[in-house]
Amino acid sequence: MGLPSSLTSMCPPDGGNGQRMHARPVMSWQSDGPAPDVYVACFSDLRRWGGALTAARGLIAAARRRGLSTLLLGVSSQPDDPTATAVTPAELNLRKPSSRWLWRIGSWRTIGQLQRQLRRLPPPRQAFVGISMYWAVAAKRVWPHVPVTYLLPCLLANCLPFTWPRHRPPTFWRRLDFAGISRAERLAFALADRTLAPTRQAHDEVLAFQPAAHGRVDVCTYGCDPEPLSPEMRTTQRQALGLHDDEVMFLLAGVCDLNKAFDYALRELPSIDPRGRLLIVGDGPQRPHLQQLAGDLGIMNRVYFVGPQREMAPWHAAADVVLSTSHYDTFPNAVLEGMCHGRPVVVPRNDPPHVFAGIPEILASSGGGLVYDRRQSGALSAAMNKLIADPVLASSLGQQAQAVARREFRWDRVLDRIAGLDAAAVSPKRRTTSQPEPEPECLHVP
Repeated sequence: MGLPSSLTSMCPPDGGNGQRMHARPVMSWQSDGPAPDVYVACFSDLRRWGGALTAARGLIAAARRRGLSTLLLGVSSQPDDPTATAVTPAELNLRKPSSRWLWRIGSWRTIGQLQRQLRRLPPPRQAFVGISMYWAVAAKRVWPHVPVTYLLPCLLANCLPFTWPRHRPPTFWRRLDFAGISRAERLAFALADRTLAPTRQAHDEVLAFQPAAHGRVDVCTYGCDPEPLSPEMRTTQRQALGLHDDEVMFLLAGVCDLNKAFDYALRELPSIDPRGRLLIVGDGPQRPHLQQLAGDLGIMNRVYFVGPQREMAPWHAAADVVLSTSHYDTFPNAVLEGMCHGRPVVVPRNDPPHVFAGIPEILASSGGGLVYDRRQSGALSAAMNKLIADPVLASSLGQQAQAVARREFRWDRVLDRIAGLDAAAVSPKRRTTSQPEPEPECLHVP
């Protein structure tokens, strides 16, 4: 597949004060064949987990099914890591040096750090996909002739303010960091050959933020390949949680922060049928507050805090409904996985600038869940009570959700829209299947 036969990284000697210096990495790449066809890069440590990494590996798997060679890139800022770490022969963590003093301007330095390291790698033969604005800008600057696609996870310029009290950066350094992030996003939309937005809502949001992206934004739902569930897994997990057959579990998954606003569901729970339960998967700065709130409301016996989980399949198996309470969630992976598993979803209506939500657009055309007005008191509890009281409706919505997920959430469709990997440009000899590829159904919005 033309993958590297060896990777060598070296760190500079200790400085005069005896401390390890964070200098520019020196990295050599030796290959026994041509460079990989496609690079997919996410701003995550490849030894960890998360939505961006899940998406990157799903896209990598789809590319390999087409006979394309790939390299997955991630980043590591751990001080005890080597400069470059080969996680597997086809996965590479690049070093993002950190500094005790310069972390406050990290968002302004990241693009340059990635550029310096990309110059030590051969350019991909066909395409580069960045699931981060930093990667998209760095790749286009280093390899101007390589087609670069920016796979939009979210627009941080709109998302991050929801994580701050009073919707404002709490300190000068936060304001400076936010300015660097916004600058990087504008550059990514201006430089990338193509940006893939999962919904029309996200498409319109991008163009309002950066008009320079006009004509280079495609609307294309992303893929989702969750681990299959089984009745036995559901029985085992619900028994472990002590759930009865008539109790309805609503799953909330993600970072426990102000944006996800899990406290909104907790405050609604006293108004919900006693059979309703909440399962909160994740950790974050708001988790202690959420636990205290559940105690103050007298609902601790109806709420399960299970912390971050590497494997989500058992928790989706235990759940009956997947819930979102976020102010900002363009295309949340937890909701996508729930739909793939046949779980109905309950999501807030898109209502910028108060709520940014992409999933309602999917539900409006294909069904699969209920939409509520996040700013209307009692709207969430009414939707949850409706599903508890009508299991037939819940089952029907779950079937609709699974049908639309299987039809729409496919990484092959994303591949057909990646700059440099258009369906006509992929040689039939490189395909690993004898079946013709389906025509792309993605919508191009000029």
